[in-house]
Amino acid sequence: MRERQVKVAAEMIRLAQREGESYARLTMPVDGLDLETELRYLCGRWIRKDLFPGYANILTASFNETQRVFLFYLLRKMIVEYQRERRRDIAEGNVSVEEREQGLA
Repeated sequence: MRERQVKVAAEMIRLAQREGESYARLTMPVDGLDLETELRYLCGRWIRKDLFPGYANILTASFNETQRVFLFYLLRKMIVEYQRERRRDIAEGNVSVEEREQGLA
């Protein structure tokens, strides 16, 4: 039991580090595919539907680079908050998958 708690804590640390690394993405150019990916992730988590399949070109054409970076930032903030609220659940799920793959569960 204790070993599992340590694994979950380590996974939570890894997820927090990944969150921090995601902000480095804001220094790079953002295209429609980046926005589509973020929108699809949010829609999948919040409303369980994929509302933006194939919208990359439309998103690229609809916004200039500055607007795309700002929109990406806003979407990323929403994703980070979603993941922060659920970090323990996500970590426990990841550990369970890892244990299953190793034949431990």
